[in-house]
Amino acid sequence: DPHDSSAWNAVLEGTKRVSFYPPNVIPPGVDEELIYSDYYASEDTMKWYRYIYPTLNANELPMECLVHPGEILFIPSGWWHQVQNIGHTIAVTQNYC
Repeated sequence: DPHDSSAWNAVLEGTKRVSFYPPNVIPPGVDEELIYSDYYASEDTMKWYRYIYPTLNANELPMECLVHPGEILFIPSGWWHQVQNIGHTIAVTQNYC
């Protein structure tokens, strides 16, 4: 996220699937040479779930959760994450330093 910010995400309608890796773990599929460059260092979410996720061993799997309407998720600064909407989803998010 921009400027190493933290964020919250509130789901109003639909469901979000969120995958996390802690700051000390570089997720499978991330190009380490691009992490601090001006380029995005990993596949887009759909490609990651389609091509990388099925190849992961149990110890490489991310922490995951589903966020449903009325729920708010906090994402701490530095945590790798990606979000996939499941069906029609409306949510509000705020990043802050």
